Amino acid sequence: MLSEESEEILLEKAKLEERNCNWILAALLYKKAAMSFQNNKEIVKAAKTYFNGIFISIVVNK
Repeated sequence: MLSEESEEILLEKAKLEERNCNWILAALLYKKAAMSFQNNKEIVKAAKTYFNGIFISIVVNK
């Protein structure tokens, strides 16, 4: 997983490569950034589900 800063750097590099007509490298950089964003989204979703489950368990067991 990449940090948000690293994702931004990837996007900047991809834009630069796109301007320089290096289409394949630009596409690979965009893909890498997109995959990182997707992974981050899935991690956040899993964490929310986990913590909601704990919260519900605590409320039900009171």
